[in-house]
Amino acid sequence: MSTKYPIPSHVSVQSFVTVKLSDKRMYGLWKTQMLCLLMSHDMLGFINGTSPAPAMQVDDELSMWSRLDALVQGWILGSLSEEAAITVLNRLNQHMHVTAKHIWDQVKITYGQQEEQDEEREGCGSPCIDLNKKVKEKQVLYDAVEGGKLQEAVSILHKKNFGITESISINGNTALHIAAAYSSPSDDKFLKRMLRLTDIPLMEVRNLDGSTPLHLAASLGNANAAKILLETCPDLLHAKDNQGCTPLDIIRSRPLNKDMCHLLKSTILQETEQAYDHEPLVVTAISYRHFDLARTLIQRCNNSLKSPAVLMAIAQNCPADFTTNQLIIYELLRTSVLSFITRDISDMKGCSKLAIVILRAVLVYTYKMLIRICLKLQVFKDFKELMEEREDAIALLDAVCNLIRSSNESVCYRKLYKQAMLEAIRRDASDVVAKIVYWFPDATLIRDEDCHNFAQAAWKNRASKIYALILDRNLLAKHTSLSFDSEPNEAGNNFLHFAARLGPARKLDLISCPPFRMQRELQWFKVAQEIIPQGRRTEENYLGETPEMIFTKEHKGLVIESGEWLKKVSNSATVAATLVLTALFAGVTQVPGGTGDNGVPNLISQPAFCIYEILITISAAAASLSLLMFMLIQGSPLTQDDFLHRLPLALVIGWVSLFVSVALGMFAFGAALFLIFGARNPWVLGLVAPIVALPISLFFLIYSWFILSALADFWHSTRHFMVLHMLHRLKLVGRIFI
Repeated sequence: MSTKYPIPSHVSVQSFVTVKLSDKRMYGLWKTQMLCLLMSHDMLGFINGTSPAPAMQVDDELSMWSRLDALVQGWILGSLSEEAAITVLNRLNQHMHVTAKHIWDQVKITYGQQEEQDEEREGCGSPCIDLNKKVKEKQVLYDAVEGGKLQEAVSILHKKNFGITESISINGNTALHIAAAYSSPSDDKFLKRMLRLTDIPLMEVRNLDGSTPLHLAASLGNANAAKILLETCPDLLHAKDNQGCTPLDIIRSRPLNKDMCHLLKSTILQETEQAYDHEPLVVTAISYRHFDLARTLIQRCNNSLKSPAVLMAIAQNCPADFTTNQLIIYELLRTSVLSFITRDISDMKGCSKLAIVILRAVLVYTYKMLIRICLKLQVFKDFKELMEEREDAIALLDAVCNLIRSSNESVCYRKLYKQAMLEAIRRDASDVVAKIVYWFPDATLIRDEDCHNFAQAAWKNRASKIYALILDRNLLAKHTSLSFDSEPNEAGNNFLHFAARLGPARKLDLISCPPFRMQRELQWFKVAQEIIPQGRRTEENYLGETPEMIFTKEHKGLVIESGEWLKKVSNSATVAATLVLTALFAGVTQVPGGTGDNGVPNLISQPAFCIYEILITISAAAASLSLLMFMLIQGSPLTQDDFLHRLPLALVIGWVSLFVSVALGMFAFGAALFLIFGARNPWVLGLVAPIVALPISLFFLIYSWFILSALADFWHSTRHFMVLHMLHRLKLVGRIFI
């Protein structure tokens, strides 16, 4: 074997090269360490060209040279970061036979500085060069471009002899990249001026990742810069970076703002072919609730949907957090209520009809003026925007279902809508369920992962609005024979056995207090009993359990938790109410200013004294009522049925009356202070008012969220099912939910 080439010892590159080259700042140190490694093994010729490959005829020498060259390649690549190695190798794809010198030169081009290359060509010594001045100048240019300082940036480009396409950052970004990323949406002059200074095609302006300025604009959501770049060079939309991603791929993987949505609809979609797969972009648009953009994409799509991702995204993001009452209010906002009420009397004739028409015109005008005033309020504006978003989502769902029906075979329908249906049931998104059932009637035949049917899945997830849809026979009965009164399953359980089970924790946790959770569960069970025929309510399953027995067993823990919670709250509230009553009775027996010999209060003629006595009386009555309510709770056996009406009502009355008692007692205390000290000093009122208002305000600010949420839970639990039944009786369920 030839000894022309050195035989290196076994050495690890990490022993000599302690850094991983990942950017230009590390190049000097990396190069010095690599040169030390190569020189110590007499293998410097493999990178400087003094040890070229031998002729093909000399097989032994060629084999030895190839082995050593491969070793040097491994050393170099092993000392690069993963990203740097990929970048270097991607730029060497055009070479048929890559050698260590090719890799070394490409690393020098990619991460080395121009001055260093010049010095090496001249044969200078040390590889470490002081480039601080050049780096500082580039940093000044970077700051000027990032800050949008046009004159300063242009001046630096001319005076320092910089090229606008020269790298000025560690990841290879040029001034155009920085301008595209940080240009102000309200000022497009800066980027346009920078583009006029460009001396090479925009398609060739790349950073180390192979990204064009449009890639950066798309990544940061700068729609204005993206629009200017596309107007200058439309081909940028199809440019690919080192990872093979186009700007459109980046847009659909990033959060979408309104400006970017408008750019997509007005410009980008015009540049893309209709055959382009818009499905990922549709899913992204839906995820950020840009339903109008998603509908535009669906309308341009000529291909069939390949996955259930679009319908699933709609089911997950369609607005569904509003209550039934909010939906009714929205119907009142968008429809003339008076026109709706009087539409059945349009056949009347003569004076009656004329009177109705005049009355109707006056009332409708008044109603519209009232609605316009309400819409000026921010609360109503937000509510109106939410409902308009809901309408956009429903229109998108119509377009998606229509595309599925027109471009897919019927056997494919179920796999596209099944998961979306189950997700909509879980979220109680009644709009999604109603539309899918309208387009695909067999959707009511689906079963979830626990083999529960459509009605059972809705009940399991406590989906009240979907329950209302099921009750609306005009909407669903024409599509399916769905009924709650189904045959018992293999365990002998009918629907009422299933409804007796404990609701999901994610639904119960939305209710603030355990007693109200128990009340909600009892209400659901009572509604289920009304649906099932009388004869089947006491059926036993194969284990001999009736629905009542299952309900008691499933909710035993919740009953115990609710009882313990009530005992603690009532004990504390009883002590508080007793203390308030004691203070109030003392205030009645010892009035401000004292009494005369005849027992009549000395200050009885003062208006403040009358106010004091009225406040004391009402406060004492409220404290007594609160004390009685909490004593009733303490004396209650806390049975399961007590939580349906009696205990929640007593708890709410006790809380409200105790708060009223304390608040009025403080106002009475303020009136007493004014009677004693304010007769001759009116300024005392300004001192008393803050003293009285401060504790009441602090108490309300700290505990109002708890009391108000409890009141809301009680009101919602008490009135919610009544509203649903009212809608059902008035035949308004379909109108409200569709």
